[in-house]
Amino acid sequence: MSISVDGRAPVCRLLWRRSFCEEIRALKEVLKRIEALLEERLIGVEDPLPDEARAIEEYEADKERSRAVLVKLEDVLRGSETR
Repeated sequence: MSISVDGRAPVCRLLWRRSFCEEIRALKEVLKRIEALLEERLIGVEDPLPDEARAIEEYEADKERSRAVLVKLEDVLRGSETR
């Protein structure tokens, strides 16, 4: 037996929707925390390691001299498959 509220939807369906929405909100909060951690770790909060700093400097120097070339990821992956 289903009980209707205002003749619209059964109460059990309304409760399920409310529970579902609460779970979605909780997941959004978790995702926000994960995004904050990723930004903290990946976007400049921590200084790069010495080898990373050298690689960045080399890239920027090559870019200024127009020696840096963009390569498709697919091409790189295909090249590593043949090795």
